Amino acid sequence: MAALGLMFGGYALFVYEEPLPPTGIKSWRIAADRFIEAVHEGNEAKALAVVCPMYRSDDLTTNAEAGVADLVHGKAQLSRANDFNRDSVRYQPGSSYPVPIAGRTTDGTLAPDSELALDDDSGKGWCVKSVKLEYGN
Repeated sequence: MAALGLMFGGYALFVYEEPLPPTGIKSWRIAADRFIEAVHEGNEAKALAVVCPMYRSDDLTTNAEAGVADLVHGKAQLSRANDFNRDSVRYQPGSSYPVPIAGRTTDGTLAPDSELALDDDSGKGWCVKSVKLEYGN
């Protein structure tokens, strides 16, 4: 019986991969900054840890997940847009919270329409729902 327990324990230890935890981030600013910092570091796992759990599933290809890989491996240089005024955006619970971003990717300079869409994950903490990249003409 002990051998069976050790076998199962070994399986669980070496084969089972623990899913990433929910973000639990209490501030939209911290979520946006952690994501941007991870992109600068080229750390895809750290960036995906800030993406909302339902948008980082291996079974579901999402704009957020594709955006993370493209940004991290393209060595994007992002920042929150300087002229962003929190009071200018009215957040409706249950909808995305847009955070304008500025910077460059390998495709060029971002236009003012570029943004991170954040979600409060039903009160569990702020996370990145999607990444929208727009380029100037």
